[in-house]
Amino acid sequence: FYSEVISRDPTNALAYAYLSQVVSGELLMEPADPEKSLTDATTYAHKSLRCDPYCQEGHLALATSLLFKGNFAEAVATLEQGARLNERSSDYRASMGALLIYMGFYDRGKEILDSAFQQTPELTWWHVLAFSFHSFMKDRYQDAIFWADRIEMSVEQIPLIRGASFAYLDE
Repeated sequence: FYSEVISRDPTNALAYAYLSQVVSGELLMEPADPEKSLTDATTYAHKSLRCDPYCQEGHLALATSLLFKGNFAEAVATLEQGARLNERSSDYRASMGALLIYMGFYDRGKEILDSAFQQTPELTWWHVLAFSFHSFMKDRYQDAIFWADRIEMSVEQIPLIRGASFAYLDE
C-alpha cells in the first residue's frame, strides 16, 4: 500500500516513514533478507525526512533503523529531535518510550511510556511489550507476565519473556 502511495506521490513523507516502520517491523518476524530489510528501512526513513524534516514518524522510523543497527546514541538523539517537533503527541511519546526501553534506557523510557499511557491507554502491541520487557529487566516477573498476556500478537518475544518470567518465579 505505501509503495503504491509513494509511486503516485514521491514526496509523501508519511508514506516513506510508515513503509520504513513496516520493513523494520519485519525484522522482528522472519525476514527473508535481514540486511536488505535494514538497508531499505533506513533508506525509506531518510527519504521521509528529506521530504519533510518535520515529520515525527520519519524521526521514529530513522530511530528504529538506528536501534536495529546498534547505533543507540544516534537513535536517542533522533528520538529527542522528533519529540521537540510536537511534545504533545502521545503516540510519538509511547513509541519513544518503548524504543528507549528496548535500547536499555529503562527508567527514562518507562517514564515517557507511562506518561503516554496515562494520556492514551490504547497502545500498540510493541508498546505493551516494552512494559513487559521493562518489568522483566527490573525483576518484576509477575508484572512482565501481566503485560505479556495482554498482547494480541504472535511474535517469539512474548512466549520467551513469559517463559523466562515463570522460570524466575520457579513456576
